[in-house]
Amino acid sequence: MSQRTVRIHIRTITTNQPHPNARSPVIQFQIPASAAGNSIRTAFIQIANDVIGMFISIGPGMPRILVWTWMDGSLLIVSTRPSTLRLELTLEQDHHNDDLPLDTWDFSFLSPRAYILTSSADQGSIHIFTFESPAPSSSTHIVTLLLPELEDHVIVQYLTTHTGPFQARCPPNKPFTTSPKSRIHVMSIQYDSIDHHAHPSYCFFIHNHALLEYISTYSFRNEYDMFTIPWENWGPRNTRFLARQVPFHWLR
Repeated sequence: MSQRTVRIHIRTITTNQPHPNARSPVIQFQIPASAAGNSIRTAFIQIANDVIGMFISIGPGMPRILVWTWMDGSLLIVSTRPSTLRLELTLEQDHHNDDLPLDTWDFSFLSPRAYILTSSADQGSIHIFTFESPAPSSSTHIVTLLLPELEDHVIVQYLTTHTGPFQARCPPNKPFTTSPKSRIHVMSIQYDSIDHHAHPSYCFFIHNHALLEYISTYSFRNEYDMFTIPWENWGPRNTRFLARQVPFHWLR
């Protein structure tokens, strides 16, 4: 089985032509041939001002996070699980590889230089990262926010996150727009019992500014310090947790 090339085309919405501000209108990388194959199980893109992030998975436990500056095509972040094969990238062959948390499930930007990852390991958790530009860069794991503790027979089946699109500026002919700090993140979590007799699911809501505050609080830590905050020390005052009544599928 040969390697697979993935291409991201940078275009304008109005004309569907290559974006005039993009130095390279096509960003590409390869998924190398392996025993796991080269098919793409999950892939989505999020844009935050001058950066574009891609969450991609080619199989269970094999997610990757890639972040570029879309104007010049430079690769800022490559993150994978330590046990998975690394992507062979055409842009930066020797780029530093950051480790993803165990059982990483989803990804979302907090700002053009910060993002969160959700993990379904143990009771579930939210991981906050920052990064810098220009390339090459690496991400800094700021803090881990734990979800409520579970009973012994319960596991987290999935933990997704969703928020609206970023706007680089106020829309034309509009007097104002929503502040980026006032964004809302909607987290969806489903639990499962070991005997598969119960599948309770919930949504909870977090203000973007509540997550950004942890960056300002913990960003000056020693690089070897890892901060993990239990649910009772952050969740009740920063979230609204509700039982999910109906199925849904968020649009990106």
